[in-house]
Amino acid sequence: MADILILTQGTGGDVHPFVKIGGALKERGHDVTLAVNRNFFGMAKDAGLECVCVDPSRPFEEWRREVGAPDTTDSFRAYFMQKTISIVEIIERLYAPRRSAIVSHYGLQLPAQLAADKLGVSYLPIFTSPYFMLGVSILREIFESNSDGVNYIRATIGLPPVRDWYAWLTTPRRCIGLWPDWYTSPGEGWVSELETVGFIWH
Repeated sequence: MADILILTQGTGGDVHPFVKIGGALKERGHDVTLAVNRNFFGMAKDAGLECVCVDPSRPFEEWRREVGAPDTTDSFRAYFMQKTISIVEIIERLYAPRRSAIVSHYGLQLPAQLAADKLGVSYLPIFTSPYFMLGVSILREIFESNSDGVNYIRATIGLPPVRDWYAWLTTPRRCIGLWPDWYTSPGEGWVSELETVGFIWH
């Protein structure tokens, strides 16, 4: 039996598949905690899952007004860094030595992989659509151009800097895609460890 932490956030399309996955894991005898937007607590509870809030941060505009920051790219970068660190801290609070793995929507790849690095626990990213696979190469460019900022987050939580961002982004030994093989063909920049498992209905 495994103890698994599942993370997702966003709208229903980002949450429903993970509620289904969490329920299926629980039926197989695993302990599952779902970290999700508070709006979806009811749905997760109805599925019999333990759940916690993964998004404690205020919206950017609210945060900006509160701290008196201008509406600039630098302000959003500061907000994003603060939010990322707060999600890593949530994962750390939920972590227990017995926990076997972190399973995460790829949209939360940065905090999930940072936490996995710090805790030394396995991390399994899940791509809800092929669209997110295209983001691997885009994230590489973003992280390379903002290397100082992302490495500042790593230093803040006690991790060494990353020099090869593509290698870091493809660290997970396996990824899951929630579509069948016939739905699309692998594109340039896709991670080779992807395993497609079909559509998830909930």
